[in-house]
Amino acid sequence: MQDASEPVINMPALPMNSVNEQHDRHEDLPEVGTTSVTKIINDSDNEDDENGMDLGRVASESLEGDAVVSIDINTEDSSLSPAKQENEKSPEGIEQKYQEEDLKDDKKSNETIATPVPDAASRASLEKQKSGLTNLEKSTHVVLIKCIEQLIQIKVCMKNEKMKNLMEQLKPLLQTECQFDKFLIVELFQYCFESSQDEVMNISLDTISKLASFAYFSSKDKTPASFGPPKSLLQCMVDMVCDSINDEVVDGNLQLNVVKALSAFILCSEQDSMLHGAILLNSVRKLFNVFLLGDSDTIQSVAQASLTQAVTVVYERLRASHTQSNSTSALPEEDASVTENWVHDEDEPDKKITLHSMASAGTSSLDHVKVDADDPAVTSVENSSIQDAFLVFRSMCRLAVRQTSPDKVSNIRSQAMRAKLISLHLIYRILEKNSDLFMDPTLQFRGIPALKGMTLVHASRQYICLVLSRNAVSPVPQVFEVCCDIFYLMVFSLRAHFKQEIEVFFREVYFPMLDLKNTSYNQKLHTLLIIQRICLNPRALVELYINYDCDRSSTTNVFEQLLFSISKVTTNGPSETISEDIEEILPSLESSERSSTPFLNTNSASLKSEVVQLTTFSDFQLKLKTLQCVLDILQSLSNWAESGLYLSRRGVSTDEQGFVGDYDALSRSDTPVTNPYYNGKQSFEANSHSSSSIALADPSQFESNKQRKKLLRTCINKFNYKPTRGLKMLSENEYVDINDPKAIAEFLFRADGIDKTTLGDYLGEGDEKSISVMHEFIDCLSFINLKFVDALRRLLQCFRLPGEAQKIDRIMLKFSERYMKENPSAFANADTAYILAYSIILLNTDLHSPRIKNKMTKEDFIKNNRGINDGADLDEDYLGFVYDDILKNEIAMKDDQELAAIAPLMNNFSTSSGFTTFTSNGRDLQRVACIQASEEMANKATSVLKKLLYQQKHGSQKTNVYYNATHFEHIGPMLEATWMPILAALSNPLQNSDYVNELNMCLDGFQLVVRIACLFDLDLIRDAFIKTLTNFTNLHSTSEIKLRNTMVIKTLLRIASTEGNNLKDSWKDILTIISQLERVQLIGVGVDETEVPDVINARVRRKNVNIGSSNSIRHVSGSTSRSTRTRSLSKPLSPEAVSELMSTEVVLSIDRIFTQTSSLSGSAIVSFFKALCEVSWDEITSSSDLEQPRLYSLQKLVEISYYNMQRIRVEWSSIWNVLGRFFNMVGSDENRHVAVFALDSLRQLSMHFLEIEELSLFSFQKEFLKPFEYVMASDTVVEVKELVLQCVKQMIQAKISKIKSGWKTLFGVFTFAAKARSEILISMTFDTLVNLFSEHYDTLMQQNCLIDMLISFTELCKNGTNQKISLQSLEIIREVYSSLSTMIKEGLSSKPSVNETFSKYVFPVLFAYYDIIMSAEDLEVRSRALQNLFYIFLEESDDFTEETWEVVSRKFIFPIFSIFGPEADEATVMLRDEEIRTWQSTTLVEALRSLVTLLTRRFDKLHNLLKGYLWLFSNCICRDNITLSRIGTNCMQQLLSGNAYRFEVKDWNLVADMFIELFKETTPHQLLLLETFSNGQGAPVYSENENTQLSHKRGGSLPETSRSISTSSISPEKQMEFRSMIRKCILQLLLISIVAELLDNEEVFNHIPHEHVLKITVAIYDSWQFARKFNEDKSLRITLLNVGFMKQLPNLLRQETASALLYITLLFRLLKTRDPLGKTETDQKIHKLLFPVCAEMLDMYASLVVEKHTRNHAAWQPVIATILDSILNLPLELFSENIHTLYFSCCSMIAKENLDDQLRELLKNYFNRVGHILLNLNAQQE
Repeated sequence: MQDASEPVINMPALPMNSVNEQHDRHEDLPEVGTTSVTKIINDSDNEDDENGMDLGRVASESLEGDAVVSIDINTEDSSLSPAKQENEKSPEGIEQKYQEEDLKDDKKSNETIATPVPDAASRASLEKQKSGLTNLEKSTHVVLIKCIEQLIQIKVCMKNEKMKNLMEQLKPLLQTECQFDKFLIVELFQYCFESSQDEVMNISLDTISKLASFAYFSSKDKTPASFGPPKSLLQCMVDMVCDSINDEVVDGNLQLNVVKALSAFILCSEQDSMLHGAILLNSVRKLFNVFLLGDSDTIQSVAQASLTQAVTVVYERLRASHTQSNSTSALPEEDASVTENWVHDEDEPDKKITLHSMASAGTSSLDHVKVDADDPAVTSVENSSIQDAFLVFRSMCRLAVRQTSPDKVSNIRSQAMRAKLISLHLIYRILEKNSDLFMDPTLQFRGIPALKGMTLVHASRQYICLVLSRNAVSPVPQVFEVCCDIFYLMVFSLRAHFKQEIEVFFREVYFPMLDLKNTSYNQKLHTLLIIQRICLNPRALVELYINYDCDRSSTTNVFEQLLFSISKVTTNGPSETISEDIEEILPSLESSERSSTPFLNTNSASLKSEVVQLTTFSDFQLKLKTLQCVLDILQSLSNWAESGLYLSRRGVSTDEQGFVGDYDALSRSDTPVTNPYYNGKQSFEANSHSSSSIALADPSQFESNKQRKKLLRTCINKFNYKPTRGLKMLSENEYVDINDPKAIAEFLFRADGIDKTTLGDYLGEGDEKSISVMHEFIDCLSFINLKFVDALRRLLQCFRLPGEAQKIDRIMLKFSERYMKENPSAFANADTAYILAYSIILLNTDLHSPRIKNKMTKEDFIKNNRGINDGADLDEDYLGFVYDDILKNEIAMKDDQELAAIAPLMNNFSTSSGFTTFTSNGRDLQRVACIQASEEMANKATSVLKKLLYQQKHGSQKTNVYYNATHFEHIGPMLEATWMPILAALSNPLQNSDYVNELNMCLDGFQLVVRIACLFDLDLIRDAFIKTLTNFTNLHSTSEIKLRNTMVIKTLLRIASTEGNNLKDSWKDILTIISQLERVQLIGVGVDETEVPDVINARVRRKNVNIGSSNSIRHVSGSTSRSTRTRSLSKPLSPEAVSELMSTEVVLSIDRIFTQTSSLSGSAIVSFFKALCEVSWDEITSSSDLEQPRLYSLQKLVEISYYNMQRIRVEWSSIWNVLGRFFNMVGSDENRHVAVFALDSLRQLSMHFLEIEELSLFSFQKEFLKPFEYVMASDTVVEVKELVLQCVKQMIQAKISKIKSGWKTLFGVFTFAAKARSEILISMTFDTLVNLFSEHYDTLMQQNCLIDMLISFTELCKNGTNQKISLQSLEIIREVYSSLSTMIKEGLSSKPSVNETFSKYVFPVLFAYYDIIMSAEDLEVRSRALQNLFYIFLEESDDFTEETWEVVSRKFIFPIFSIFGPEADEATVMLRDEEIRTWQSTTLVEALRSLVTLLTRRFDKLHNLLKGYLWLFSNCICRDNITLSRIGTNCMQQLLSGNAYRFEVKDWNLVADMFIELFKETTPHQLLLLETFSNGQGAPVYSENENTQLSHKRGGSLPETSRSISTSSISPEKQMEFRSMIRKCILQLLLISIVAELLDNEEVFNHIPHEHVLKITVAIYDSWQFARKFNEDKSLRITLLNVGFMKQLPNLLRQETASALLYITLLFRLLKTRDPLGKTETDQKIHKLLFPVCAEMLDMYASLVVEKHTRNHAAWQPVIATILDSILNLPLELFSENIHTLYFSCCSMIAKENLDDQLRELLKNYFNRVGHILLNLNAQQE
């Protein structure tokens, strides 16, 4: 029994037209059939009527779980199955059972009264008999007669005269079957109810229920005027039944009969007898009250079942009427006037949305709209049905949101809580069974103007939100659970209409439920259950992502946050061992979808009052449930992706996938793919909106939005850290114009995530820009008609006031200005507002700061604010009101208040986690605090929803578009956004747990993540998850391998088998694990661990080899290695681990991985080979110190090569790029065993490759044979190289006909072998090459192997190890050329071009000879090669064209002398000094001589190359080697003298230019620069006797003191520079001698033009002037001596005299050969160049003092003698013309002491001739 003190919940009789406004779309769900709840008790004449089955007994038996035996209508089975018995324990089960019993009892009743009761359709078709009554009417008369007879037997009825008379009047009428007024029956029942006798009322109610089932009372029949206000008989009877019992405790049978009667009225299917509007609500209200106040649990259960049945019938009628009207009616147009009319705070239109906005909603203006009774649409069946459905739903919502006092909340069995629960359950049932009706856009209100065009979901939207916001955070488990179910329906079926609301509930309710520490176990568990059901829906997950995470207007990334919240539960789980059996936990973790409504009677077992305490066991349950959620998410994503890929492969476009998905189990389409949605309203303008929807339907557009949203978050975070940088970043990314303060202010005002403290500091800054932004920011607020304190509160909610007084001052100044602008009459001026605002801020700090002990009083506050209103005082009452307001309600940020409110849920109250068990003894403070925190969360949720709906009402319709999921491409970005929390959730159990089921869940999750990552090429994610798995294998520490590690290994093997095509670089980790696994298997069978080193640890050691940590370094050999291995054996491998790792499953899995490589794609097999090569190399290097290294992976590498032998050439080319490099390394490995195995494997593979015809094409043979060449070129041991040659020889012998492109590589092997220093290798190579030349020459020529063969023989010639083989190889090259010559001559008939013949046949042989000449180690070989080369040039070059000779000269002849060219590296020349000397003395001499012979013989064709050859000779002449210079001189002279007659003018011009250039390049001009020889400080070094030295005249010697002076240190650079100058001086002398000798040759002098001789003479004159200038600079020469470059005083006397002598000799010779009296320009030029210089030389010689310049005197004497002799030999005319130039110079010679006799004789002759000439002249004159 219920406590009588508890208030009865009376549901008000709401008007029929009371409705709400919302509009949304529908979604099809299966229809639910109608079942009967009430059992109609027949009162036939037999005794069974009185002893019939009672409703209460049936319900009671059903509630207690007893099996109720019923007879099926078809009498096929009289027993109930266990499943059916279980179903009858629920209200739905009772409904079904009652329906069966109703049918059975109706059948009995009809048989008793012999008048069958037809159904509605039959009754409508019956024809009245002529007697005037139908069979149905006769049946009703029987029931009425029975009732009257029972009433007559009751004394109370007979005492009532009116009632007695009425019964006596009615009975005959009923018996005679005459027509009568039905109001008489109503009047009879009225008398019965007025009697207040239970017996009478029970009979009446029983009769009424039967009449109602016969549709006896109609809404068309009206009561007479005398009865009161006119109303229908149907309403009159329903009111009587409802009023028959009150809210006090009454007889249980009477309550049951009332329930039965009301159920009969509600279930009546006749159109005129259906209940609508207020009548229906009145009936439902009475059923609701009976459920609450029922006399027993049985009555409450029956009332609950009847109430459920009534609600179900209302919606079934709506479905039926809509289905019927849909066939004839068209889709109505949406009424644009439909808007939402919640009561909003109009003063805060822009306030941030919080969760408090829903529950604080007031009444809707649509609750009192009037129905237009004249509109025919109002009276239609469909319109009546939709109104009934809405009214019932709204009533349930209103009952569900009623506030409940805390003491009632603690009593779950109280009327208030039971009323809330039944309401919530009915709401859930309505939404679950009829969601398609709610969303059907064709089902709209039509008869009510205010509701016209609305759908059910539109009208009910605010009520659904209100219900959830008020109850979603309830601490009562039952309430929270059903709210979770309702929210799931919102997400599952209605998410397109509740886009923003879903985000709010996730953000404000369900995410905090998982994140906060102290939410109860029940709340966390049911939240996870609902999330799990959402996770099972792939489309819902994808739509959550694209509509929230990819929506730039959404503040919450729902999908991403969902994974983060789930992962927190997983990672925060218990670490201690669970004592309970894990198998007991698993059944409780199933996803519980609500299948039936539980009984909610007072003593129901489903009403438990306690909240389950969180324990280690329950924490573990939550952890498992969280893992299951993660697994379901991954499975859904995988299914969606695979389904989309499957459809795309079938050619189905992405736009069609949403429709095809309806037939695909993997992508179930629970969201209809129709039109886009805006603000929850479907757009009927399909054409206008489809374009924008399609534009954003591209996955790349969603990802662009996602990235843009992420970038905005980054910018805001940057602003929160550094405002100026954040604004700059926002401007750079075009979020805001940094030059527009208004734009910045609006962005800061509306953007989410802005740190309010940072914002306050920025707005308070004193710079001009910040002040402008602050002004615009405050202007965004509206203070119209707001109280001053409220306006200040609104301002300070936008940002946190900075602490600096100047910043506060600036903000308050602007605030006061803004407030007074919008409220000009508030104060006298803005100064008043400014001072008061500042005063209020100080007051708020004073009153609420815990640091201030002496608080400000009201009087102090009033006193402080006197005279601020323009000199006047503000009203004291007003200031007192302000003081009280601040005292009671602190000005604080709402965020701080909300955080403080939910603090009990964030912090642990005690050491135990979660809630403590609520006890009945006293008030639990923890429980109260948590309830208050939950209430605060609910308030926040309702506030958010309120503001959300306000924004939807006043915002743009197209700002909130809901997109359906149609693309599988979203899955990749979804995983990218959430892989980190997924990894955290899945990794934690692998580290700590030993439970198989939990581990299996985690490993399944890993597999799914890798699968998705592989599908979308997410390399980072794939590698991260696979590396995580490899870390959990523990194969690097065999003693620690446990069951979970073996499970991880098996998972990795499964991943390798299933995802091989997409693993890419992750193959390395998997194959490393396989290698480690093979190592563990060997250890398990008894192999010493030291013989199988650990690959992973070895790799770590190599990586950390430079780190000095002893823990990370292990030496490869020595005692350290042995001791380390010994320690690793301290803990042997467990037998269980060995058994698992050596199981058949593992072995077959490994084999399957390798055998399945043949089915991998082209790119995947390359990745596999690459990874296996790396692992194999790790094995080899880790065991390099062992005699038998690990070759497991190398063996597998060869094995899979055989598996994949049938792949096409393109794929093998890619594979061999990897495999070839690997064989290069292993083939040249230091360990002989490794190299031998690799080479033998390579030989076998090569044999197979050669057999494949396709691989012989192009260059693949060359590639797969490359490792042989690489090994031969490496520094490996000779034995390995011998093996290479043997392998190559075997392949040639066995497969020579198959070798095509591989010849190039094979000859490469021979080439590198020919370079070896081993005579064995050289001998093997020579024998093989000779055999190929002699036996297979034609084959090699066909394969174009001439060049390769010549290169091999060339290398043998160059190798000086075996001279005999070198000379034999050289002879073979000669034979090759001979055969080529014969072939060329025989092929002349085809007339190939000379250039083609040369390049194809001759050029390779010439290059071979050239290479031998330049590089051969043996001089004999060089000489013979040179002879052979020039033999070809001299004897076999008749067909060479000038172009051919040009090529030969530039490619072969000139490079022979290039080592001495200016481009040669001096250091190289110095290092090869010995070789050069040998070369110069042998080969080069012979080459130069042969070259002269060649030029002489082939001068006609080489004429154009003369310049190059002259350069070649000059280059040899200019070397510092005297021998080479002389040879060059001789060759030059021989060339010029022997071919002078062939030279043309241009050729002589080249010769002259050559000599001029040589003189110029070899002149050391730097020698004349004094700073060149400075001591490093910019000043030359002089001796202390410098003045004395400088006073000496030309040619004087230095005193001894100067030689004893210490010299400065000379740098190597200075020394090298001076040596270079000395070499140039020597070259000058050599050039002078060359020119002299060359021009002494009469053949040359006669053919060289005189103009070119003059050019050479000018160069010689410059050389003379340079030497003269140096010799005259005494100070420079002394400097050179002091610095230390020379041991004696340097001079250039030889150069000076030699050049002077050559100069005058050439000029006198030119004069001699020309006309003495010639007047040509050349003659005049010779005269000018000769005679003045002669006079100058004579004067210089005359000035020399013999005693001081003895050396100079002697050197110049031949020059002077030559001058005088040549003058004397001049013709008379020329002699006479130049007497005036030379006479005085000769006179000065007479005065010279110790003059040589020769010179004296020459002077004598000169003066004699002069005298004769002068005397003859005088004589002639006389």
